[in-house]
Amino acid sequence: MGILRLREKALLFDLDGTLVDSKQDLVAAANAARASVGLPSLSNEAVQANIGLGVDSLIRSILGTEDQGLFRQAKEAFISYYTEHLLDHTRIFEGLEPILKTLQRSQVGVVTNKARVFALPLLEGLGISDRFGAIVTPEDAGQKKPDPEPLLYALRLLGLPPERAVVVGDSRYDIEAGKRAGLQTVAVLWGFGTPEEIERANPDIIVRSPNDLAKLLSTPL
Repeated sequence: MGILRLREKALLFDLDGTLVDSKQDLVAAANAARASVGLPSLSNEAVQANIGLGVDSLIRSILGTEDQGLFRQAKEAFISYYTEHLLDHTRIFEGLEPILKTLQRSQVGVVTNKARVFALPLLEGLGISDRFGAIVTPEDAGQKKPDPEPLLYALRLLGLPPERAVVVGDSRYDIEAGKRAGLQTVAVLWGFGTPEEIERANPDIIVRSPNDLAKLLSTPL
């Protein structure tokens, strides 16, 4: 890939753990799902370790069973609770909103494994949905990260080739998807992924804070 300044590339952001701090509301919804089938609450860390591949994956992981009846009951409880409490505590990470304000809509997108029924109201509720030229959910792309298709779908919406974009995410799924799509990759350490997980994913760049990301906007990648 040619070297371009980050500010000259499209930034494709992951949502949960990258753009927004949604941990508290997701943990509460996960524990509401467990309570619906008579299971005790899990710690924040236990739930957090299973976030990243969407609702179905999360529910199966926190239940620890293949019982389809329990799965359906718990998923229904999760959806009911999370729909009502989507924005109780979820906020954009401090320092990221100023970055979004510096970018043109044609330069920025959201690519998330979060279901569209949650992702769009969340972005709208935070008042930032109009900042993005592309918002891609699994329902749009027909796949979830680490499959590269969601990122490629976003680039088609933005009218850009992979070499003109960077994926910014907090998990190995974001980095793997970016590599498979031919994008450069930026991993953030303020989200759900552990430093060890991020290191193993081998992103092009690791940033520790939104301020570090802001500095990259005027630095060659």
